[in-house]
Amino acid sequence: MRLQTRARRGFTAGLAYTWSHNLTDAGENQGAITIQDARCFRCEWGNAGFDRRHVLVINHVYELPFGPKRQFLSSGILGRVVGGWNISGVWSMMTGTYFTPRIATSVSNAQDTNNGSPAERADRLRDGNLPASQRTIDHWFDTAAFAPAAQFHFGNAGNFILEGPGYFNLDAGIHRNFDITDRWKAVLRWEMFNAFNHASFNNPNSTIGTANAGLISGTFPARSQQVALKIIF
Repeated sequence: MRLQTRARRGFTAGLAYTWSHNLTDAGENQGAITIQDARCFRCEWGNAGFDRRHVLVINHVYELPFGPKRQFLSSGILGRVVGGWNISGVWSMMTGTYFTPRIATSVSNAQDTNNGSPAERADRLRDGNLPASQRTIDHWFDTAAFAPAAQFHFGNAGNFILEGPGYFNLDAGIHRNFDITDRWKAVLRWEMFNAFNHASFNNPNSTIGTANAGLISGTFPARSQQVALKIIF
């Protein structure tokens, strides 16, 4: 769904919402093959590693109503000093991607442990997803809901059955337009990525049986800023 407003008194905005559900039996997550049993592709059917159910993006540009050709202070020295400013932003809100409870070593005796890490899953004893009120960065999912599979068996947990943290971000910009002459113009831009310096967390460690299982140890990038001056002629 997409909504877009026409410019009104210097304000323009748009909203885009997507509901999606990506399913696969390919067992792929960010290019890494995670198939447990190559003889049972139906056992791999489930969420894709990049599946996000809800994505909401809002964008806006607001021309502050001061300065030449605007509502207030359209003439005079003060209007030239305080006028010409625009504020823009892109707000992004998404639910989390999905991850898989795995075990640290191969127990099925069917994996080539000399060619990368084993892709074997744990046994699922119950759901494993905690209510939102109980999730913390130290204990994101119910680690006791999973156990290593028995020797010479594959784990019964499905692929990407646990939901990771959601994502929130604001990229904001402040722009100033200068009319130097009829031909020469300048644009000063100050842009902030992750303007609120909000911590959006990565998925937790999902290796069952290890001390860090359920622990989140990383975030998306912190705030960064840039300033640029562009001359147009």
